[in-house]
Amino acid sequence: MSESCSTKKRIIVLICSLVVLCALTFGVRVASLNASPVFSFGIKSLIYILIGLDAVVSMKLTGINLKFDYKEPYQYMWGCLLAIVLFLLVGVIPAFFGIHMFGPQFEFNMLAFYKNIFFYFLFVGPAEELFFREFILETFKDFIKPARVKVLAVVISSLIFGFWHLINGNLIQVLFTTMIGMAFGFAKYYIKSLKLPGLAVGHGLYDFLGYVITIFV
Repeated sequence: MSESCSTKKRIIVLICSLVVLCALTFGVRVASLNASPVFSFGIKSLIYILIGLDAVVSMKLTGINLKFDYKEPYQYMWGCLLAIVLFLLVGVIPAFFGIHMFGPQFEFNMLAFYKNIFFYFLFVGPAEELFFREFILETFKDFIKPARVKVLAVVISSLIFGFWHLINGNLIQVLFTTMIGMAFGFAKYYIKSLKLPGLAVGHGLYDFLGYVITIFV
C-alpha cells in the first residue's frame, strides 16, 4: 500500500466503500421482490459488477495494488479444494442431521441451474473476493501493527463479511459466513500461490454447490 495515502484517507474510503456496499446489497433484496427471473438475474448481476467496481475504485484511491495473477495454475486447485472441504463441513455433514444450512429445497430447473453457474462463478465469487479478501483484508493488514499479529486482519475482515450477510440473511448466516470468510482469508494469507482468481473460483464453486444441495436434499 502506498505510503503517500494517509490513515485518515484510508478510513474515509473504507467507510464510504462499506456504505456503497450496503446500499447495493439492499438492491439485491429489491431485485428479488415481485420480479421476473430474467429481470432479477440481470439486476443482481449488475449489482455485483458495481460491488466489484466499488472495490477497485477504493483500492485505487488507497494505493492497494491488485494482484491478478491468473497464470498460476495451482491456485485453482487450492480454491476448488477449499470450496469442496467447506461445502462438506457446512452443507453435507449438517444435512445428515436434518440441518440445512443453505435454505429450503428447490425443484430442479434447467434454466435456473445454468443461470446460477454464470451468476456464482462470474459475478458473486469475483466481486465478493475482490471486495473482502483484496480490499478489506489488505486495508486492515496495513492498519494493524506489528506484523506478527496481522492475522487479526483476517478475523476482522471475516466478521465484516459475516455481518454483511445480515442485510439479506439472518444470524445463522452471519455465523457460518464469518467462518467461511476466515477459511478463505487464512488460505489467502498462508497459501502463497492462492491469488484472487483462485479465490474467486473457489468462492463461486462453494456458492454453486450450496445451490445444488438445495435441489437434491
